[in-house]
Amino acid sequence: MPARDLPAFHLIQSSDLITKTIRGSSVPINALTDTTRISGTLTLAPLVAGQIITRGMILEVPDHSLLLNTFAVAVDGSRAMAFGGGLHAGAIVTAWNGNHQIAERIFVLNVRHIDTSSDADVLTRYIIVLAVPADLLKRNH
Repeated sequence: MPARDLPAFHLIQSSDLITKTIRGSSVPINALTDTTRISGTLTLAPLVAGQIITRGMILEVPDHSLLLNTFAVAVDGSRAMAFGGGLHAGAIVTAWNGNHQIAERIFVLNVRHIDTSSDADVLTRYIIVLAVPADLLKRNH
């Protein structure tokens, strides 16, 4: 469990974790108990000190270099941008502007489906959070 409060999209280090003995009936089925498997993962939402960590709270990062010198950037996306709803946290994508490739190997931190319905129309939107390299943001300003 976290030794202190951790922000969303924090790369968990072993020093961020503590262990504690808890009664079996108080432990969720999907609780993660092996700190070596939690170290090196990314928090998907803020975690509170002492909170039991479950599978849905963290994300495995296949290559930590994908997170070096990056900013979390939220993009308002369409169904097409979210690959028909198939895009998921942990994916690695290439960013395009029309026919021009902007960057490759962009790590997807999170994808949220937002269904905005009205009587006349249904608009499907996605909020896509990407780990965008700082140098890419500097080049495009």
